[in-house]
Amino acid sequence: MEKEIKIIEYKKEFAAGVADMWNRSSEGWQGDHWDKSEESVRNGEEASSCLKLWIAIANKEVIGYCKLSEFPQDKETWYIDLLNVRPDFFGKKIGKKLLLTAIDYSQKMGISRVDLHTWPGNLKAVPLYKKCGYFWIDRDGSTHLINLIPKVLKQALFQDFFSKADWYKDSTRKIEVVPDGRKEGDFEYWTYSWEKDKETLEIEFCRRGRGIRKIETNDYSITATIADRKLIFGAKYQVKYEIKNKSGKPLKIEIKSKNDEMIKFNFEDSFIVDDERSIEPEFFIDKIDKETNEEKTQPNVIAEFKINGKEVLFEIGISPQFPVKFIVSKNDMSFINSDNECWISVENMSKDDIEFIGKLKADGNVSFKNKEIFLSLKGNEKKTIKNSFLFKKVGKYQNEAEFTIIQKSKKFTYNRDIEFFVRTFTDKLFAKTRVSDTILCGKYYLTMMKKNNRNALFFGSKDIQGGFFFPVPSLGKPYNSEFAQVDPIFESTQNSESISAKITYISKKFLDAKFIFHFELFAGGMLKMFIEIDRGNWKDDLQAITYLWFPKNNATCMSDGKLIRIPNDNSDSYESIWDYNKIDENWIMSKSDDKKSDFTIVWNNEFRMKAGGWRNVFESTIPKEMENFKSKEIFFFKDFFKRVEDVRLFVLQKKVEKNYPISTTDILINNGNPFVENQLTVSVRCNANNKVSGKFSISSDVIEQKSIMNEEKKSIIEITDIKIKRIKGTNILTLNKFENGISKSSKVVFFKKGNDKVNFQEIVENDMKIMTVSNGIIELSTSPDFAPVIHSMKYNDQEWLDSLFPNPGPKSWWNPWAGGMYARNVEINLKTILKEKNTFEFATKKDQFGNEWKGISIKTEFVKNEAMKGTILIQYFLLLSNSPVVARFFEQTNISGFRFNSRVRNNCFFKADSVQNTFYEFTSETDEKIQVQGGISEEYFNTKLGKFFNFNRSETVFITTPFDVVQQEMGANSEIINSSISQTKLLETDEIKISKPSFIIFSEEDINHNWLDMLRRIEL
Repeated sequence: MEKEIKIIEYKKEFAAGVADMWNRSSEGWQGDHWDKSEESVRNGEEASSCLKLWIAIANKEVIGYCKLSEFPQDKETWYIDLLNVRPDFFGKKIGKKLLLTAIDYSQKMGISRVDLHTWPGNLKAVPLYKKCGYFWIDRDGSTHLINLIPKVLKQALFQDFFSKADWYKDSTRKIEVVPDGRKEGDFEYWTYSWEKDKETLEIEFCRRGRGIRKIETNDYSITATIADRKLIFGAKYQVKYEIKNKSGKPLKIEIKSKNDEMIKFNFEDSFIVDDERSIEPEFFIDKIDKETNEEKTQPNVIAEFKINGKEVLFEIGISPQFPVKFIVSKNDMSFINSDNECWISVENMSKDDIEFIGKLKADGNVSFKNKEIFLSLKGNEKKTIKNSFLFKKVGKYQNEAEFTIIQKSKKFTYNRDIEFFVRTFTDKLFAKTRVSDTILCGKYYLTMMKKNNRNALFFGSKDIQGGFFFPVPSLGKPYNSEFAQVDPIFESTQNSESISAKITYISKKFLDAKFIFHFELFAGGMLKMFIEIDRGNWKDDLQAITYLWFPKNNATCMSDGKLIRIPNDNSDSYESIWDYNKIDENWIMSKSDDKKSDFTIVWNNEFRMKAGGWRNVFESTIPKEMENFKSKEIFFFKDFFKRVEDVRLFVLQKKVEKNYPISTTDILINNGNPFVENQLTVSVRCNANNKVSGKFSISSDVIEQKSIMNEEKKSIIEITDIKIKRIKGTNILTLNKFENGISKSSKVVFFKKGNDKVNFQEIVENDMKIMTVSNGIIELSTSPDFAPVIHSMKYNDQEWLDSLFPNPGPKSWWNPWAGGMYARNVEINLKTILKEKNTFEFATKKDQFGNEWKGISIKTEFVKNEAMKGTILIQYFLLLSNSPVVARFFEQTNISGFRFNSRVRNNCFFKADSVQNTFYEFTSETDEKIQVQGGISEEYFNTKLGKFFNFNRSETVFITTPFDVVQQEMGANSEIINSSISQTKLLETDEIKISKPSFIIFSEEDINHNWLDMLRRIEL
C-alpha cells in the first residue's frame, strides 16, 4: 500500500526521525555519511536561525527535509538553506512538494525571490528546480539558482491570467540541464512562459537586476532595453521602452519612473498605443562611493507601468562604474620614517582610450614619493606602477585623491577617498575603512568585513594560517538572522597593554534589545571576550546565542577524565566524536591545517559548549526579571600555548606533566641526487648543532652491506665505494647507527635512472590529436581536442587514471569533468578553461643535478575570464629515462597589470580497472593504518604522502607533497577517488613563478613519507 506523504512543520519531537533520515541519506550526497543523533539534531535545530523548517512524513517516518532562511548576501531574499529526500523515496515527488511549500510560503509573506545552492555535478536535481521556477546562474563556483515566481505573482497585471492558469502546471518553459540565460551584449536575460486555453504569457527577467524587462502576451509586447550595462557615473543615459499592440484595440499605457539607490529617474507619461510606439527617457547616475558587487542585485532603472489600468514593475539592472578602478596596495607591515613600497593599480573602465592623471595628497602623517601619476590606458586596460610612502606614526590614511580623465578631447575631474592603514610590528590600532572595521595589536587582529556576511568577525594574524570565526549572533527563540542585515556599532579603546572593541547590535524584532560583544586583544595572541545583553523594551524572557568556528585539526580535550586527541585524519564529524556533556575541563586545543600553529579556546563553567552544525554555540538565557546580562569571559589564543600541559596549567592553576620533542638527521645519496645510474655514495648530515659519531652501516637488497666507524664527531660523514648488485625502479636503503648502547635506524629511497631516450609521439585517432611521451615504463597522453589534462598514465601498459576522454561531462560534484591529472586555479572550473587559449607542447627541463626530464607542457592563456585575464598557467608533466617517477609542477605568469594571490590545485583522479577496485591508504597520527575503497562512500583525509593501489596489481602509486606544502587531501566518494594538492602564491605584476614539484612514484616497495626528502628537494 502506498504510504501517505504529508508536509508538516518540524517540531523537536521529530529530532530522532530527522537524525535517522540523515543517517540513511548518504546515497544522495555522493556517499557522504553522517552519524546524527536525536540530541545533535535537536541542538542543531534549536541553534538555527531559519525562518521555517518543513519535513516530509510517511507513516510517521521522516523522509524529507526543507529549511528556509534569510539570505544574508542580498537584500529582500530568502533561500532554501538545505533540502533532502531519503534515497528510498526518490521519484515520489517529495522534493517538489517541499520546494513548492517553501515558494508558496515566501510568496504569501511578500518575498519576491527564493534562492538555493547546489553542487555543479547535481544535474539530476536541475529539472526539478527549473520546473519549480528556478533559473540556473551561469558562473564559476557553486551552482546558484534564483526563483522569481513570487515576484511574478505579486504583479497586479498577471493576476487575471493566474486566476485561470497554474504557474507550475501550465508552464511552457523549455527545461534543459544547462545554465540559463540569453545574452545580448553585456546583459543576460531569463524567461518564463505559460499557456492556458490558448492564452500565452512570456516574462523576461534581467539577471543582474532580478527585475522584469519584457512582457509578451497574445495582445501586446513591451520591452525595456539599455545599450550598455556598465555605465560611468555622473552622466545621463537612455532606457528604451518598445510597445507593440497586437490586439487591434486601443492599449492604454501609463508610465511613472522611480529612483533606485544612485539612479535618478524622473519621467512620467501616459498615452494610447494603436500599433507600435517607442520612447527613450533619460536617467542619471549620481556619484557612487564604492564598486558594484557583481554577485548582488544591482541598481535598477525602474518604471511602474499601468497597462489598461493594471500595474507591473519594469526593472533593468545596471552596474554604475567609476571612470577608473584605482587600488593602492602595500605590504602588511610598514616602517616609520622609511621608504615603504606601495603599488598603484589603475583600470580603465571605459571602452575608449584615456589619459589618466591622479593626484595623491599628504595628510600630515602619510606622504607619497610620487604625488602625481600619469598613465595612458587603452580601452579596459589595467596597469600597475610602483610608488613609495613615508609615515610618522601608525594609523589610518584617508584623503581625497583628485582624478582627471581625458577622453576624446573631453576632460572630466572628480575626487575619491583613498584609505588604508599603516602599522608596525608593535602597534595598537583601530582602523575603520569602507571594507572593514579592525583592531590590531602587534601582528594580531580582530576584523569585521563589510561585504558578504559583513558582520562576521575573524580573529587572526597575517603569518598564522586559520583563526577563530564569529558568525553573526542571534536573539530568540526562535533565533533569527536580523543582525546579518544591519550594521553594528563598532567602538574601540586602548590602554598600555591591549586594545578593546565594543560591537553593538540593536534588534528591531526584540524592541531595541542589544547584543554587545566586548573584546580585548593582546599582542601575544590572546583575545578575551564577554557578551552583554540589554533587553531594551522587551519584557519577556530572552535568549541569545553566540556562534563560534575554530580549526579542529588534531584537536585535544579532556573528556570523561581522559586526555583525548582527535587527529584530522578521522572521517567522522566532530559533532559525533565529541560528547560535549563529557568535556570536563573547559578547553580545546587544536592546530592549523599546516600543523604549524596552535589554537586554544578556554571558557567558563557558566557556558555550555554545544555543537550547532558546522559551528559551535554558546547559549545564554535572560529571564524577564533580569534587566541586563553580562557573561563571564571566554579566552581565545593563537600560538600562545604550544603544549597541552601549558593550557591545563592556565585552566587548572596547577602544574601538569611536560612533553619533549625529538630531533633527526638527514641521509643523502650522491650528494642529494636520488636518481642512480651506476654509482652510489651515502652521506649522513646533522640537521641541528649536534655532531655525527658512532658506528654506521648501510644495507639494501641492491647493494652489498657496508659499515664504517666514525669516532671523531663531525657534522657530516660519507660512505663511499659501495658495490651495486642491481638497481630496481624504486629502492630502499637502510642506515643503522649504534652509539653508547643505543641503536637507531633510518631509511631513504632512491630510484633507477637509465640512459635510453624518452620518446615523443603524435597521432590522430578518431579525428582527435593525441600526444604521448614514454620513458620505457611510464606513458603519458594528452589531447588538445579533449581538455588541458593528462588523460592517460600507463605503467607497464596498465592504465591508472580515471577520465571521461574523449568527451568531458558531468560527474560527481563537477560539471563538466574531464578527470585525469591537471593543475588548475581554484576559482576556475573546466568550463571556463575550455573557453581560453590552450597550447600543448613537448617539453624538456633539467634539475639541479643535471638530470634531463622530458614530457608534456600545457599552457592556458587567460583572455576572457575577468578574474584571471592577463595571466598564464603552464602545467608540466615530465619523465626521466627508465625511472618510475613522474614530476609535475606549474609555472604562472602575471601580466594582468594587477598583483594577486593565486591558488592552484593539483588533482589526480585514479582508476585501476575500476573506481571500486582502487583504494587509498595512509597511516594516521595515532599509527592506525586506514584504507579507503573508492566508489562506496565519501571520505576525505589529509596526509603527507598519498598512496593508491589495486589488489590485483603488484605496484603501488605514491604521490609526494611539494616541500612548501604540508599535506595533500585524498578523497573518495561513490564515483571518484583522487589526490588534491593546493598551492598559494602571491604574484606581483609582470612576475613569473614556478611551483615546487610533486612526484608520482610507481613502486613495488612500501614507502614512508619521511624517506623521500631527497626527491622532494628536486627543483625543476
